[in-house]
Amino acid sequence: MRKAILFVITFILTLSFAIVANAEETNIKIYLEGKEQIIRPEQGIPYINVSTLNPIGRIIIPLDFVSESLGHKVEWNEVAQTAIIDSKYKIKIGKRLIESKDINYGFGYEPIIKDGKVYVELRLVTQALGYEYDYEKPNIDNGFNYVVNLKRKTQAQNNGAFSFVRMNTDIVTPNYNSITNVRILINGSSLDLAPKHGYPFIDGQGNAMIPLRVICEKLGHKLGWDQITQTATIDGKYSITIGRNTVRTENESIIMDGKAITKDGKTYVPLELINEVLGYEIDYREPIQGNRYTHLINIIKKDMVVRSLNPPIREGNTYKIITESGIIELNLDTDIDRYGAVNEEKAEELLAGFYDSIKLTINGDNINIIMYKPELPTDIGMDYSASLSAIMKPGRGYGPDMGFWSTGGPSPFVTLRDDDYMEIDFNEISISDIEYIMFSGRINHKGATSIRYIAILNNNKRAVGENAYLFD
Repeated sequence: MRKAILFVITFILTLSFAIVANAEETNIKIYLEGKEQIIRPEQGIPYINVSTLNPIGRIIIPLDFVSESLGHKVEWNEVAQTAIIDSKYKIKIGKRLIESKDINYGFGYEPIIKDGKVYVELRLVTQALGYEYDYEKPNIDNGFNYVVNLKRKTQAQNNGAFSFVRMNTDIVTPNYNSITNVRILINGSSLDLAPKHGYPFIDGQGNAMIPLRVICEKLGHKLGWDQITQTATIDGKYSITIGRNTVRTENESIIMDGKAITKDGKTYVPLELINEVLGYEIDYREPIQGNRYTHLINIIKKDMVVRSLNPPIREGNTYKIITESGIIELNLDTDIDRYGAVNEEKAEELLAGFYDSIKLTINGDNINIIMYKPELPTDIGMDYSASLSAIMKPGRGYGPDMGFWSTGGPSPFVTLRDDDYMEIDFNEISISDIEYIMFSGRINHKGATSIRYIAILNNNKRAVGENAYLFD
């Protein structure tokens, strides 16, 4: 019997993503006009705060550095927990705002007290005190340190220093020096964005920017637009105006890192709006070979089911599962065994309903797969566990991920189309190296799993059972 090398890419159709927590990197060097600034331990230790909302990172510095190294006057009020800089700008612990007599500026990261020292975002220096900076990520040439080189702006630059960060003023021109290899997913399903929707990007300040309309509509929110005031409203409760970084709600105003902007006729907002205003969780995956070096941003909400055109219909103890070819009835009294697993006959019927929708097209080395995933009743803890496997010819090794989701996160090859079909475009492997493409699946129900169902897309061979094997 010939042995085939099996490259299995497992995808879980209900996803449980671990939310990426904020991380701190302290290997940072700060220069002023090209001269390294020695920051003493008693002043505090600057660090980079990397989060899901700002994957490039926010630079956090000790307030003592502002006074002792940059020469600015800092007055600290212990009772009010406030600092006055140069007798002009006021900051308060826990408040994401730089206040002055003339204008206020938004922080993305509120001032904090850590180990008895006050820390502020570098934005205080660049927005209020008239500096600009160059930023360099760790590499072999800089000793694997984050390098920040501060430069004092000229008087002419300072006269317009606040044009980008000004709140409650005229519409501004955004910085388009951005990263565009960014992909948005909703509960693990990649959005099929077209030019009419706009594309996400990471701007020059490290803010993940998303096209507002398509994201809101995919999440089921109603978006309004006032052309005169250039203001977008979400569900009639939240509003944001182009050129501003403040979201107005019924009870408060929320300050974000970046501003709402228009680009190619479309409205973009910082990803923060989805997280901090609408309450969704964000899972961020940095570019690696397994995701084709793409920034993956997965929008998640607990108990949220991505909008489906054909959810299962419940009638008493029976669910009607809508497949591409018809309706499959699932009776909770007769189709679930005493261990809580879907019985063999019904599991085979449901998985066949999934598999039968798969359409495989091979054109040269490009593999195109279109499939419809029938929705199972997730309200009773039922979901799929399924995989697509590229079975390579002997001696041809392993190929990259071509499936849906693996332990490394969602695959960038999969898109969720507007018609509820999923589509894969894959051309990472020479088709001559692939022996078979195999579908494998089970039905999960409250921790119990059904029998295994496998099928070969190339020749439509099928088998059911734990020891099912389809290869010669």
